[in-house]
Amino acid sequence: MAYHVLDIICQMMKSSETGAFERVGSTCGRPEVFRQSGLN
Repeated sequence: MAYHVLDIICQMMKSSETGAFERVGSTCGRPEVFRQSGLN
C-alpha cells in the first residue's frame, strides 16, 4: 500500500507541474480489517 500512496503523490506533483491529468499506474487491494486481538 505504501508504494501506491507514493505513486499517487508523485503523479499529483507531476500533474501540478504540467497541468495535465496523470494516470496512477499502481493499484492496491483492500487491506484486511485490523483486529485488536492480533496484537497479543
